[in-house]
Amino acid sequence: MKEQGKEKLKQEKQDKGENGKEDRKESVFKIQTFEFLCEKIKNDELGEFFHDWSWIFSYSKRYRWQIVVFTLFGIFSTTFGLVSSVANKYMVDIVTGHKTELLWLIILIWIGTNVLSLLMNGVNSRYSAKVTTAIQRDVQEDVFHKIIDADWMALQQYSNGDLLNRINVDAGTISSNAISWMPNLVITGYNFLATFLVIWHYSRGMTLIAVAGAPVLFLVRRAFLIKEREYHRKTRELSSKLYTYETEAFYRMDTVKSMGLIDRFADGFDDTQGEIRDYALERNAFDIRRNIVMRLLQMLLTAISFAYALWLLWSNEITYGTMILFIQQRGRLTNAMMNVGSIIPNFVNSSVSAHRIVELMELPSEKHGAGGEDIAIPHNLSLDVCDMSFAYGDEAPVIREGGLSVSTGEMIAIVGPTGRGKTTLLRIMLGLIYPNSGICEIRDENGNVIEISADTRHLFSYVPQGNSLFAGTIAENLRMMNEGASDDELIKALKMADAWEFVEKLSEGMETKVRENGRGLSEGQAQRIAIARALLRESPILLFDEATSALDVATEKRVLHNLKKEAKGRALVITTHRPSVMEICDRVYKVDEGYLRDIN
Repeated sequence: MKEQGKEKLKQEKQDKGENGKEDRKESVFKIQTFEFLCEKIKNDELGEFFHDWSWIFSYSKRYRWQIVVFTLFGIFSTTFGLVSSVANKYMVDIVTGHKTELLWLIILIWIGTNVLSLLMNGVNSRYSAKVTTAIQRDVQEDVFHKIIDADWMALQQYSNGDLLNRINVDAGTISSNAISWMPNLVITGYNFLATFLVIWHYSRGMTLIAVAGAPVLFLVRRAFLIKEREYHRKTRELSSKLYTYETEAFYRMDTVKSMGLIDRFADGFDDTQGEIRDYALERNAFDIRRNIVMRLLQMLLTAISFAYALWLLWSNEITYGTMILFIQQRGRLTNAMMNVGSIIPNFVNSSVSAHRIVELMELPSEKHGAGGEDIAIPHNLSLDVCDMSFAYGDEAPVIREGGLSVSTGEMIAIVGPTGRGKTTLLRIMLGLIYPNSGICEIRDENGNVIEISADTRHLFSYVPQGNSLFAGTIAENLRMMNEGASDDELIKALKMADAWEFVEKLSEGMETKVRENGRGLSEGQAQRIAIARALLRESPILLFDEATSALDVATEKRVLHNLKKEAKGRALVITTHRPSVMEICDRVYKVDEGYLRDIN
């Protein structure tokens, strides 16, 4: 039922939000900037666009002085480049006119401005990389912390791959534009204006030819841009598909092998690779056609400019140096105009990544208690669930009514068919989800009520279903619950979990490395280490979710008797299917058809 509930929430997200979000993404990748903005105005979504960019501005403001320096470097580099071009013109005029009086001065100016321009470009590139990296770090840290603190139910609407894509790819897009949008606007505008004035000073006709060529290039480029964005979108989709195949195959390698699915996964991988290859070749053919068209057009514009310059030279209206300056700066002016035209599309594209990040940043946070994590750990307590009901979304209630109680020194079992609410109960106790009605609370020895929230999790030690070990050594896994634990304390916990006997025999003992999800250990060994890890946390309540399912009956009994004997100062809640567990427990509660009942 809980899985159905989560699927329902996921479907609701798709019905209510994903369609709109995908439509927005398609707008960005398939239509041009001004059409996009018009569509935003038409749909009354322009405020959303500016809201997304105001969020980017919040990061830009943190580095405003660095952005000012970055802009100045760009202006200086552009200026030195122009001075170098003018110096080059005078060198040609001096040589062709055989007037060498100022030649060495012009040569020094030319060399100096070129060197300074190179230095400025290098410093600017390095400076930009540092600030961009810093902003990306800030964005990723903020997003990661938000995801970690987000409400568990709200977070279930996103796949792991989507979250990874947002925190890496979208954060990278934002960081590069957060620093570059203003400098690019200023530098490009300055470059266009300065180049325009230089050419205008020598020939108004050449200036008009250079300016007239830019819209032509822009319109042709615009025709190709729609297809380019579609290729980009499709490439990302195919890359994600391949990534899914790889992660699933590697993550579940034992399952793939055991179920005889090697050929199926290998064929799927090969088919996806084939799709990527065919699509890459298709895109390559498109790029070749686009480049040929753009280069032919540029050659035509250059030929027109060159012919006009030759005519001016033939008419003795300009010098050889001025003609060379025209040819150089015409392309520069055209590129400057093209860059001005590309700033707004980049502005819009960045808003898409910002929107995807802001969507995460606006997720509701977990519920935190009034006392925070400083809530004192009671010596004696009771965990009470009364008249509680809970449903995932609009699904039928997983739990309709009923309750349970466990106090310090007691061990209770929760039984019931698979998928009927046992894990849901533990999630409620851990403050991951909250009941629709009824209460789940902790009472100390004085009768004071401690409300369940994210800040009461330090009162619990939890062992989830399946393999819950992390990459690292066994000792590192154990100390996650108690960083200051000594080796003797680790060994004691391992002995209580009936794990020390096999850990001691490992080649490196507790320093033996465990791979992701406990790979390298059997399921039973991993479960016992997870139990030992939970015992190391000095919490008054232990929650075990099928935590002994991979143990044989004899080992399970030893572990449970150790827990009951050595952990008398704690309350233990165990979900299970095994009669052997129920025999040891003080009370047994059953969840079935949504009803929670004491069946002792």
